[in-house]
Amino acid sequence: MIVRTSRNTYLIIGYIGREPRREISLCENEEDHKRYLMVRLTDPALIRDCVGFFYEQAENRAFTDFAECAVDGETLLLVFAYPQGEELQKKLSGEYTGLPERLAIVKNILERIILQGMPCYFACRCLKKEAIRVKRSLDVSFFYDTAGAERGKDFGMKEVQEVFAGLLAWIFEEELRKKTVSPLEEFLEELTQSLFEDYMELYRRFEEVREQLLALPPEELAMPKTWIFRFWDRLKKIFKPLKKLIALVLLIAALVYMIWTIRTASEPAASMQLMNQIGTLNIL
Repeated sequence: MIVRTSRNTYLIIGYIGREPRREISLCENEEDHKRYLMVRLTDPALIRDCVGFFYEQAENRAFTDFAECAVDGETLLLVFAYPQGEELQKKLSGEYTGLPERLAIVKNILERIILQGMPCYFACRCLKKEAIRVKRSLDVSFFYDTAGAERGKDFGMKEVQEVFAGLLAWIFEEELRKKTVSPLEEFLEELTQSLFEDYMELYRRFEEVREQLLALPPEELAMPKTWIFRFWDRLKKIFKPLKKLIALVLLIAALVYMIWTIRTASEPAASMQLMNQIGTLNIL
């Protein structure tokens, strides 16, 4: 089957999925022979609610993954770059992926979202584990999903942070269970309790956390932290600011003791009284 728009001609290679309101196909552009993901919206009410939003994003030059938006009869065609690589779920479950590699994958996800300049709606869809594809080089791409597109303009950083927190909790599930990544735990709290201004602020904060995690000793990452370890860590954090004060107090105490010792040593000894008799015994 061939689909023609005002700009391109696509050859439908196969169908990926069908739903009551949309169809998803794999297609190839006859001009550049690149493969694309074509989403055909068939529900008139859905098209009416989101056609303006999609046309606006199609004009976003930075969003190169969104190749085209076009009307085809009574349907709306959305053409996206076809993702390359292995599904993130399969990669993490099929082979051991160390902490540095997983941190690099998350960094690449954020970087691609920023470089694409995608709206928060698409960022939320791309931050779901089902949508992420990873190459051997750890570069990432996305399987674009248009579910909930009728509310596309309602998404903001709050929704992005919620989905991102869920992704991090899944990717680093083992470390979080062992309580060995306190910087990440604090970051997850920030994601749920604070509101970042934009993607760049979120990226900079994650970079700080990533560097902290990479600096952790391997033995600390391998050792599960029971409540005793966590209690000791809290004590160290509480008493850390008091280290200098305690050292000063000990130094003063040492000086006082030294002065007292010197002063005592310089005082004349008490006069000695010789005993010449013990009881009835005379000592000559």
